[in-house]
Amino acid sequence: GFVGELLPRPKLVGYGMLFWALGLAVCAGATCFEMLFVGRVLNGVGLGLVQPLLLSMVADKSPPSKRGTAFGSIFFVGAVCNTLFGLAATRYAAEDIGALAGWRVSVLLVVILSASVGLGIMFLVVEPNFEGLVERRRTQGFLSTFSKNLPKVFQLFRYPTFVLILAQGAPGTAPWTVFPFFTQWLELACFTHEETAVIFACFGWGASLSNLVSGGLLNFVARR
Repeated sequence: GFVGELLPRPKLVGYGMLFWALGLAVCAGATCFEMLFVGRVLNGVGLGLVQPLLLSMVADKSPPSKRGTAFGSIFFVGAVCNTLFGLAATRYAAEDIGALAGWRVSVLLVVILSASVGLGIMFLVVEPNFEGLVERRRTQGFLSTFSKNLPKVFQLFRYPTFVLILAQGAPGTAPWTVFPFFTQWLELACFTHEETAVIFACFGWGASLSNLVSGGLLNFVARR
């Protein structure tokens, strides 16, 4: 977030996507737990870099009355692609595709897509506050930007709504940490790969539609 005050966010988002693509490439070629662990760490760092910058950029490019639809559409498309790809990846995870295991091929496909989208964002998306960034870089360095904006972070705790959002964060996100094991649990419960893929896809379609509907509701609230 602080780096985004000085550098174009599309560039940072692109670098983050390349970083997580690198992590996934390590996972695809992993031959031991240690390699898989390192790959997931790299993947998580890239994802943590991308999400806040991407959302802030969408917010800057969208007026308040249409911001809900913008966010809802992004999460809708992401959930749809996740559902479709998860359906295929789970179904062929245990099969061999050529000389590679199906799950390795799936991860490699995500590597290629992530890197391609990252490069596209880097070179095709325009930073909406580019002139302000140029001026800020002339007068401020990273340390001065950090010291100037850090008090603003603490000021957020003066808003009850922000505190309530944080308070629900732990219990609200805890169930989602279980979902990565949902596919494995279904398979261990004697469901086939195909059946597991369909069951998990149903959850994905529900999440996709809820993102789209909630975005429209946010637009309605903003207009009021």
